[in-house]
Amino acid sequence: MKIRETLARPFKVIYEALSGSAMGQAYALNDDIENRGFRPISDRFAPAMRRELSSMSHEQMLKMAHFLFTSNPLAKFLINIPTAIVLGRRVEFCLEFDVDRLGWSKEKAKAETERANAFLDPWWSHSSHDFAGRALKYARTYLITGELPLMVTSVNPTTGLFQTDYLDSQMISGVMGFNRLSTVPGTVFIQPENMGAEPVPHVVSHEGAFAGKDSMIFFRHAERLNSLRGFSYLVDVADWIDSHDQSFFGQVDKAILGNTLVHDLTVNGADETMVKKQVEAFRKAAGKPGGIFGHNEQVKHAINTPELNQADDAQFQKALRDHVLGSKGIPIHWYGSGEDSNRSSSESQNDIALKIMESLQDELADIFRTILILGYDQLAEHQGFPARADGANIYPKLPKLSEKDITRMGGVFAQTESALDSAVEGGRLSNATASKVVRSMVEKITGDVIDEDTEQAAIDSEKKEREAKAKAQFESDAAQASAKLAGQIKDDRVDESLHRFSSTQADMPPDIAAKVRALAAEVPDSVLGGDGRISDVHVTVKYGTLTSNPAALRLLLMGEPPITLKIGDLSMFDSSSGSDFYEVLKLDVDSPDLVRLNRKISTLPCITSFTYKPHITVAYVTTGSAQALVGLANPLKGTVVEIKQLTFSDQNGLRFTIPLSGKK
Repeated sequence: MKIRETLARPFKVIYEALSGSAMGQAYALNDDIENRGFRPISDRFAPAMRRELSSMSHEQMLKMAHFLFTSNPLAKFLINIPTAIVLGRRVEFCLEFDVDRLGWSKEKAKAETERANAFLDPWWSHSSHDFAGRALKYARTYLITGELPLMVTSVNPTTGLFQTDYLDSQMISGVMGFNRLSTVPGTVFIQPENMGAEPVPHVVSHEGAFAGKDSMIFFRHAERLNSLRGFSYLVDVADWIDSHDQSFFGQVDKAILGNTLVHDLTVNGADETMVKKQVEAFRKAAGKPGGIFGHNEQVKHAINTPELNQADDAQFQKALRDHVLGSKGIPIHWYGSGEDSNRSSSESQNDIALKIMESLQDELADIFRTILILGYDQLAEHQGFPARADGANIYPKLPKLSEKDITRMGGVFAQTESALDSAVEGGRLSNATASKVVRSMVEKITGDVIDEDTEQAAIDSEKKEREAKAKAQFESDAAQASAKLAGQIKDDRVDESLHRFSSTQADMPPDIAAKVRALAAEVPDSVLGGDGRISDVHVTVKYGTLTSNPAALRLLLMGEPPITLKIGDLSMFDSSSGSDFYEVLKLDVDSPDLVRLNRKISTLPCITSFTYKPHITVAYVTTGSAQALVGLANPLKGTVVEIKQLTFSDQNGLRFTIPLSGKK
């Protein structure tokens, strides 16, 4: 059997199945399939339909959709990938009771939730329908056929919960609305096995109107409001998918032909009879491995291979594939064809695709939500659970479509919040507007709508709770510090070797810190002592606090504005650590703000009582060396620095930021 016949056989099946219809005539195969040769794709269509999608009946559409999904990889991809993305592996549900509306305690809500779930869990996963485990199959069927008809086969008289069974759409002979003008399905007509019998009507159950046993729960995929029947997700791309397949098959056919050797025999001066004899002689010789064909100088032999220009075919096939994928909003790199995509374009395509996936997720979520609502309403009526209108909510749990999106949004959120804070502090934006922007971004990330009044009440409540906790912690730290301090005092002196202390400092901006380090670099290595040149360039605000809780300091400095300081002369002072004596080379700092903050922080439990003189340490040097260094050129003298935050180092060396965000 020749390759063309083999490749065409699957398509011949559906063409024959649709024979006699407009679609079947439009797609009719050449009767001489073996020898039809290469020709443009459009030659397969009837002249009137070369630029049109084929029209078909609902029955024909179902046959086409089932065939494509079963036999075509691209069609299967269009169904399997979106459903897997939007549903995941299983679909579970969540039942919630509004305790405020119902006037329940949290304990009662928990108990009633557990009681309801004891009925709902087994029902949701019942083997007759298993909405949890068969979710993907339901979704695929819905997209393939455009419909999901579920027949209610039984109803439990005690719980009201029902069982369903899937009904093949091909068994539906028609759908009628609630009335002549209605676009909402009200009755589904099922064709009995006896094709001569009248179709059997089944009332459609809707939210709030469960019709009982033998009713129909009917879902349809329709992009138009006036359609009572659903349309296959593949109907608009069926022709293009088939063309893609034909193009691909043609490429395979041509590849096989392109690998075929064509022998060219030239017989000089021979007539047709002699040429045929020479060809026959060559065929016999060449048909055997190692065969020898003898000829004289009048016969010339050459081997040729066909030049079929398959690159153009590949581009055409790619264009068809991209057309199909693009019509469904699926990026080409999802199909493993990202040769024309970079990271930026891929992410842009992903954003668009995810919006389309979100729409599909909403559509499929409505299917499972409706089933859940029908089930819960029945259970509530039979078992005394609250009605949904009174404060019960039940919904399917579906995966978030893009955690990467959320992560990226979180980064944008942080940057935006910082910019908003700056704008508010600078008087360029009101708090109300900034809060509105923040709320809109949170709603974007979470999908929840934020009530302004409710949110403000929650903010105020949480603020009070934090302040109360900080105050309690502060009082506890103070009591513990007093007890420790009482045990350490000997002869009115504190034994500092027995305890490590916390400190608060103002870190210098990078440009100032760099200049201080450059100044320190001028100190000769030979005179360095103690910790040598400074690396952590800062001004100490308060050393010797006994608390290790940064919340105490944040509470104390809440509302403090940024501070300013002015750098002065190089100077020195003596210092010591145990038996190690050294001198400190420093930059004097003038700042009433620092002095004020030092006094304020000193109200916390602390042990040091020496006079506070703000300074920036430059280097530690051996005794007697500092005096000669105070004459070094000081490019920092007169520099004014603004500090917008402090750094708190606890007794374990952990560092915490203390913002100075108040207004001056």
